[in-house]
Amino acid sequence: MSKVQRFWCHDASNIRCVRESDYDAAQSELAALREELANTTRVAITEIEGLSRTLQDQAKWMAIYSDLLGEVLSEVPHGWGESFTDSDLAERIRQAIKPTESGASE
Repeated sequence: MSKVQRFWCHDASNIRCVRESDYDAAQSELAALREELANTTRVAITEIEGLSRTLQDQAKWMAIYSDLLGEVLSEVPHGWGESFTDSDLAERIRQAIKPTESGASE
């Protein structure tokens, strides 16, 4: 931040004055900081929007995978018979993909 020299104006009481060159420098620095803040904010918003889309895509794929895995667990493929469908592993998988009240997997 630029150094601004302040002084009292002898012609007016209770008024603090600054040199015009100091004022202009401070205004220029303020404008540059505002622009930097606006640019940083735009970048942050873009990043947040990208992360949001990524999370939405991941949630969509997780739902698809959960549905497919649920279907696989309901089937009796290749002679596994009831032994796999009723196994502890199958139950743990079912519990892992079971949606919570919010709709997300546990």
